[in-house]
Amino acid sequence: MKKLSPVTKFGVLALFLGMSSTSRAALITTTFNGSNGSGGITGGNWTFMFNLTVANTGGITFDAFTVNVAQSASHTLDVYVRPTTYLGFENTPAAWTLVSSGSSGPGSNANGPVFIDVANFSLAAGTYGFALVNTNYQAWITFGSNNYSNSDIAIETGAVISGPLSGGTASSTATWNGSIDYAVIPEPSSGFLIFSAVGFILVNRKRVKS
Repeated sequence: MKKLSPVTKFGVLALFLGMSSTSRAALITTTFNGSNGSGGITGGNWTFMFNLTVANTGGITFDAFTVNVAQSASHTLDVYVRPTTYLGFENTPAAWTLVSSGSSGPGSNANGPVFIDVANFSLAAGTYGFALVNTNYQAWITFGSNNYSNSDIAIETGAVISGPLSGGTASSTATWNGSIDYAVIPEPSSGFLIFSAVGFILVNRKRVKS
C-alpha cells in the first residue's frame, strides 16, 4: 500500500478542518403564563399562528416544540410554514406547507409544559409564517400579541384559530405558549476557509506530481 507523504497528510487534514463546523443547540421561549390567569384554554384541533424570523445567516434546524397543555392526552403537533407572514392567510390552507409533525406519549402532563419531538426541518435566513396545529388536546393561550427574540430567532405573535388550518374563527390577539428547540450551524470562519484552501491546493498539487 502506498503511504501518504507528510505534505499530502497535512493537505487532507487542512481540507477536513476547513470543511468542519460545529452546530450549537439553543432554545427560545415565548411564555407559559396562560395558566396563571392571563390566558384561556383552547379546544382540540386549534391552530396557533405567528411570524418567525430566522436571523442567523447560516439558517436554523428545528428539533422540537414544548407546548403548554391543559389536559392529559397523547399530544400531537403539526407544523406548517409559509413565506413572509401568516397575516392574510389564516383561512387559506393552500398557502401553507406541512414541514413536520410529532407527538408525545399517552398520558403526558395534564397541566403544563409537554415536550414534543418533531421531525427535524431547516429554514434559511428570512421571515416565515408559522401555523402550529394541536390535535386532540386543550392548550393554554395568553391574551394579547407579544414579541420575543434572541440573536438567532425573532417571534411576533399572533393569532389562534378555533379549528384546524382548513377553517375556523381567527383571533388576532393571542400568544402561543411554548418553547422551540433548534440548532444553529455557523458559517465557516475565515480561518477555516484558509485551512480548506490550503488543503485543496496541497492535495491537488500532490496528485499532479504523482
